[in-house]
Amino acid sequence: MTAPRHHLLAIFAAAPAGFLPLAAHGQCSFGWKPGDGLPGLDGKVYALTVWDDGSGPALCVGGAFSIAGDVLASNIARWDGTRWAALGSGTDNPVRAFAVYDNRLIAGGAFSAAGGVPASRIAAWDGSVWSPLGSGVDNNIEALTVYNGRLFAGGKFATAGGVPSVGVAFWNGTQWGSPGGGVSIGGTTPANVGSFTAFNGELIVGGYFTSAGGTPASYIARWNDTNWAAMGTGLPFNNSVWALTVYNDELIAGGAFSSPTKRVARWNGTDWVAMGAGLPGIVNTLFGYQGQLMAGGQLGAVKRWDGSAWSSLNGSSFENIVLSLVEFQGELISGGWFDAIDDAPFGGVARWNGASWLHLGSGMSGWPEALTVHNTDLIAGGGFTQAGSIPANRIARWDGTTWSALGTGMDNKVYALLSHNGELIAGGSFATAGGTPAARIARWDGTSWSPMGSGMNADVRALTIYGGEIIAGGAFTSAGDAPANFIARWDGTNWLPLGAGTSSCVRALAVYGDDLIAAGTCASVAGSLRCIQRWDGTTWNALNADTNGEVYALTVYNGELIATGWFMAYNGPGNRIARWNGTSWAPLGGGLSNSGRALTVYSGQLIAAGDFTSAGGVDARRIAAWDGSAWSPLGTCLAYGASLAHVYALTPHAGDLLAGGEFTTADGMVSAYWARWGPVGPFDPADFNHNCDVDRDDFNLFEACATGPGIPLNPGCENRDFDNDADVDQSDFAVFQRCYSGENVPANPSFAE
Repeated sequence: MTAPRHHLLAIFAAAPAGFLPLAAHGQCSFGWKPGDGLPGLDGKVYALTVWDDGSGPALCVGGAFSIAGDVLASNIARWDGTRWAALGSGTDNPVRAFAVYDNRLIAGGAFSAAGGVPASRIAAWDGSVWSPLGSGVDNNIEALTVYNGRLFAGGKFATAGGVPSVGVAFWNGTQWGSPGGGVSIGGTTPANVGSFTAFNGELIVGGYFTSAGGTPASYIARWNDTNWAAMGTGLPFNNSVWALTVYNDELIAGGAFSSPTKRVARWNGTDWVAMGAGLPGIVNTLFGYQGQLMAGGQLGAVKRWDGSAWSSLNGSSFENIVLSLVEFQGELISGGWFDAIDDAPFGGVARWNGASWLHLGSGMSGWPEALTVHNTDLIAGGGFTQAGSIPANRIARWDGTTWSALGTGMDNKVYALLSHNGELIAGGSFATAGGTPAARIARWDGTSWSPMGSGMNADVRALTIYGGEIIAGGAFTSAGDAPANFIARWDGTNWLPLGAGTSSCVRALAVYGDDLIAAGTCASVAGSLRCIQRWDGTTWNALNADTNGEVYALTVYNGELIATGWFMAYNGPGNRIARWNGTSWAPLGGGLSNSGRALTVYSGQLIAAGDFTSAGGVDARRIAAWDGSAWSPLGTCLAYGASLAHVYALTPHAGDLLAGGEFTTADGMVSAYWARWGPVGPFDPADFNHNCDVDRDDFNLFEACATGPGIPLNPGCENRDFDNDADVDQSDFAVFQRCYSGENVPANPSFAE
């Protein structure tokens, strides 16, 4: 039973001065919250293998990365088909090769320590700890294999365990040895062994060398455990061999060579022969998968050999290099130095299920360019194709717990979002939305996407509402097939120009007073550089200032217009951020050290984010808050691997501040491409909505549970019964009163005093 409001006022007016003492609480604070992981890695992959540590086979990945899925993993990680895991503290530099030897995973590369233990370029992982293999080698390892019970390492080294052995050496379980002195090449360039395979009882070695054990051998040689021998007569290859495998009982070699065949060849027992027309770029990896030969490298794709010709697997194109291929759980795994497959973002690793390339794990596959709130949900738009564990093409919805797609999304990037009259408006560089033609702008009604007229002829970069109409700005010069220079209005049926439009690309829009403000690329008009212009409903005018650079974002704070971007002055020392009071421009607290890209207002403060490392001279890594008089950082750092981040979008949502951009950690916690800043506690017991203050909203929640003395409390109201007497009455309200702080004022750290 709930007491009537007039009864509440009466009983609360008579609240006693005393109350039951409760424990003191520390000051509530704000901070970055744990976020989503990556559907893959944040760097390059050089090596792949499958190894069972006793818990079941897992895919092991080595390379140059710091995050795998939702865990911090330094250059090495394992994927069990569901989740990523680190292998201890990993290595201090890249892992470039794997082998399994003596039931342990062997990693080789450029590192000097593994698991915090000194290990010169090679180490063993037993499932719990890392250990070195003797004193290791003196330079990078590029290849590992097991042959005749010994572990062979190849690379750029000259000694192994202190024993001279150029490019290739073996470990017998206790010490290092040299197979016939290794390989060599003339001149000062060091030899390099980059590939191994076993064939016809011999170890085949490929790389960058011209002799093996003193025997002439042009980039490829064979070792029979006693002697080195060449393969083929004369100089079989004219450049390096970086990949070797056995396919259909034949030895296959791939690399940088163009003679006697183009980048790939097979050994017929006597000589090297062509495989079709060869391949268009350097081959770095060869692998037999389900009866077919696959090749990866600088080929623009994973290539498949059908016995007579090469073709791209499913026609898919890779952006950059594929360096390793392996099979895991029936799927082909590709690792390398690539950021995208078929223009969809991928983080260095992908799996082929027989029909398409998929991610390994859940998370957003690329960063948001725009964030907004629509019907209480967070909406993210950008270039990603996955959000959480579901496909989401360039746009997705977050309900506070899970991501969901908005239909089939877009075919290209989303740069701007707007919630208006129950519909979501999206602008960008796309040509279709939900499979329907929609030239760079579309609307979502909760069920499906539809175009807005015939759209624009170039990107839409900004959206707002002015005079009850949707305003779009961007790089376009026509809207709805009519001339519209960089800005247009939607009257509900058609696109119309706003006068003669602006003088250059519009990147940001805002409403200030009775004016529409448009900003973006600076352009010279009548001898004056204009970056910000205002529309009074009839005409355009420059906003009273010249500047150099570009404006990326606008907002209104404390009655002033705020602009940020890349500019060095706005009628004064307004470095990259400035404020307009309706009459003149002024700097904002010393400005930013680099570009500002996003603005919003959160918890009574102006929030700026972008590329900067300081605000007003205060250390602030990519994001900062202005309280009206001074700048302060939000946490310590948003970062992308070992580098600083770029933040492109901000919005408040459900009591938190949301940031989107090119980053993978927030204050050292994994938070890939989007992060939440908000109250993290400890929370005052009267702070029912956990926002670090006790205000009118908390009073309303308390009031909804009030019953009066002796009247049993309602289910769900237990945390309002401070004195634990099974009702919510004057005594409980007295406690609430002591805690009351007001909006955006930190709650009383102790209501027991």
